Amino acid sequence: MALATASSYGAVPDAHGVEVLTSRTEELADDNMNDERRSPWRALAFSAAATLAIGAAVVSTHMAHDEGLLGGTGSLAAAKSQHYSHSSHHHHNKDSPTAAPTNPSTVMHGSTTIDELAAMYTPADPKASELTKELYTSLAKISYSKSFLFGHQNDQTKGQDFRDSTAGHYESDLNTATDGEEWAALYGFNLWSALNGTSMEHYVKSAFMKGGVIEVEWEADNPVTGEKLSAADCTGNPMDHILEGGSANEAWTGYLDNVVEEIQTYVVDDVQIPVMIRLFHEATGTWYWWGSSCVNSTQYVKAFQYTVDYLRDAGLNNLLVIYAPAKPSEYKDEALYELYPGDDYVDIMAWDRYGTTKYSQELKEDAHAIVPFADEHYKVPALAETGYYQGTMQNTYDADWWMDSFLKPIVENEYLSRIAYTITWTDYAEDCYWIPLEGDYTYDGFVRMSKSENVLFLDDSDWVNLPYATQIQKARKKEGGAGGSMRAIAVSMARGGAAHRPVKQSAHLAE
Repeated sequence: MALATASSYGAVPDAHGVEVLTSRTEELADDNMNDERRSPWRALAFSAAATLAIGAAVVSTHMAHDEGLLGGTGSLAAAKSQHYSHSSHHHHNKDSPTAAPTNPSTVMHGSTTIDELAAMYTPADPKASELTKELYTSLAKISYSKSFLFGHQNDQTKGQDFRDSTAGHYESDLNTATDGEEWAALYGFNLWSALNGTSMEHYVKSAFMKGGVIEVEWEADNPVTGEKLSAADCTGNPMDHILEGGSANEAWTGYLDNVVEEIQTYVVDDVQIPVMIRLFHEATGTWYWWGSSCVNSTQYVKAFQYTVDYLRDAGLNNLLVIYAPAKPSEYKDEALYELYPGDDYVDIMAWDRYGTTKYSQELKEDAHAIVPFADEHYKVPALAETGYYQGTMQNTYDADWWMDSFLKPIVENEYLSRIAYTITWTDYAEDCYWIPLEGDYTYDGFVRMSKSENVLFLDDSDWVNLPYATQIQKARKKEGGAGGSMRAIAVSMARGGAAHRPVKQSAHLAE
């Protein structure tokens, strides 16, 4: 996305739907905060390089659509049973980018059992670890409910008015906003930080030992130039040169070796922590060097596949790969067919979406495109990154935004209700954040949303009782956070467990 985290980039959507890539460093913002919390955008004034990057990155989101990308290479998965076969006709008229499909719904509903889901949904990596398989099955189960996991980028590392450099997991704006009752179920991180001197190892372990899910995205620097904070820089057309034999292959594999080294530290008792990794995200946009203004679909697919193969060959069999285009309802053919890396390289079919007044409708249209495709390919659907553009609280005066614009369409729409999880972005400062605190305009609406039975946090029984979380939670409770024997968990996850909190009250969405 969106804003950068710990020295990274972000695509900040403007009110007209144009994505503007801003570069900034969190360290820069922190250094210049002093006693007054500064906006991350204000911090850009302190960096000439950042200013140049912004000027070079303002581009039209329609460029990719007009250029006519080449066809992708992904092949359809064979149907796993006659009962679950689907129509494959989901192409839509480009002249009507928000038109709904005319064919009947292919969305699958029902109380599918864990065993059935484990047979239907298997990780794309044939060597995936047992714990990774359990996570995938658990996410599939959530997808078939009317609930979804709520995640937050950098949840326990930074907030509106705190920074935690100790990985103590003692503070979180989400936890504060819910009066200490809830913790995020899913924790987002940016690999850029790890590749530039700030390992996320202790933060990842802390979140995992609470039973949380780990997601990482990577705003990779341009491997041709080697410049820091260069995800927006298309100089040298990196996608032309990062494959084996290319002039930037050594630099790219060097980056990948660092990624492997980082993720290999995510181990507890010799058990690899499962990691959902979002590679080359928002490629339908124009703001990254892997985006539609810099590459064609053949280059993108080959680079995606090469990168996944490299990570697997290095022994990372704890990955669930997320494919997440931006605004898929506006770029259906590109997102679903031309850029799709293939079933052997994708586990989670997701998308990123930020918006303003049309946000709810755009979410529904995106889901209408993504979910039937995910069902066709037996991939778990998710809303990988979302929110009100440039921060929910400081840019909208709709006090009920969290209820009416965010939660209501997810609960009521047959496609959107299928998402397994969503992540909202980092809280940077008192005037730049996505989770509101008491006194913020949309705080009351956020609290009401958090009490909905459809929104799952770390300790909610509908999540705790699923295979991935249950034994981790039990070990954490029993050992006071030490985690008990994770080796046993990896070998055989228990099917169930005692609920740790009362069932929440249903949200009154009609209010």
